[in-house]
Amino acid sequence: MNLAQHFDQPLKSCQPSKQFIHSFFTAMTIKTIFVALLVSTLGLTSTHAKKASQSTYFWVIENGTETQPFSIVRIYRDDNLLVYEKQLSNVELDIKKAGTRRKLNKILRAYTSWAKRVSKLTAEEIAA
Repeated sequence: MNLAQHFDQPLKSCQPSKQFIHSFFTAMTIKTIFVALLVSTLGLTSTHAKKASQSTYFWVIENGTETQPFSIVRIYRDDNLLVYEKQLSNVELDIKKAGTRRKLNKILRAYTSWAKRVSKLTAEEIAA
């Protein structure tokens, strides 16, 4: 028997039984599911705690057509909840301009500050 024939023949004595393979993968599947659930639960808990302590906000601009210029400024919370909307008629904001972005960020900071104060006052009223 040459070397090529030797490696072509399956090793019957070293092959695991079908029952062993089935029980091994079943145990691994259960462990994998348990670990995945544990990790996802821990992740959700930390995410919820972060959102409860402080929310971040972002702005979105929607511009109209050239024939009917308008802009809509929307402020969203980090969970994509719309919290503020203002429509500006006959104005088309160009967010490519640094000055426009600075003004929008200033509005966003003012809104964030206001929201934190309201949240703090609401928490104090609930505690009282």
